[in-house]
Amino acid sequence: MAQSQNENNYSAGFNIIWYGEVSRLLNEVRSAESYKSAKFNGIIAKFNDNQISYRLVASRYFNKEYKFYNECKECEYIKGKYTSYEIKLGFEKNLIYAKLQPFFGIDLGYKSITFNGQATDFKTVNTKGNYQAEIQKKGSLFYPFVGLKYSPLNQITFSIESGYNVFWSFEKQIKRYDDINKTITNQNVTQWEFLNQPIGLFTIQYNFGAN
Repeated sequence: MAQSQNENNYSAGFNIIWYGEVSRLLNEVRSAESYKSAKFNGIIAKFNDNQISYRLVASRYFNKEYKFYNECKECEYIKGKYTSYEIKLGFEKNLIYAKLQPFFGIDLGYKSITFNGQATDFKTVNTKGNYQAEIQKKGSLFYPFVGLKYSPLNQITFSIESGYNVFWSFEKQIKRYDDINKTITNQNVTQWEFLNQPIGLFTIQYNFGAN
């Protein structure tokens, strides 16, 4: 008889690895370095109802040496601490009943980002020179995904998925310049982003509550 996660009412687990595109800060120059990875950075809980599972996912990404070029690669270099939190609710739908199950789904959620770093001006793109960057970014997530899961045992499931984070955000940018007047500027920006998540989740889950 085929093993399936849906033989149990509940599942809980943690994320083993994540690899994906992070949200843009200021006028960050995008490149392959815009893709980051993290290990053991999230948890997942699910209620399984036949071939549909309703799920809650929470994750965190922290990088104490996040660095990027701003405006252009010859303009500004910024380095600092990047912290991101996500919480999402959604569903996943299994396509077949078997040990190996392809699935698809959608999550809706909330994302919060903070960044504190130092900007070095490579040339006179502004008249004030270097500055301290303080960024707060918050907004809504829409995450469609596809994946594959395998249940070697009735109680254990491995699951991997890929998707896109469609992120609408409000970003508050504060710049504290190192000039003689200690100038401070504030700017508020709203934007849409489409962030590729090649490994949105790779989880191990424990299934319990046999139905």
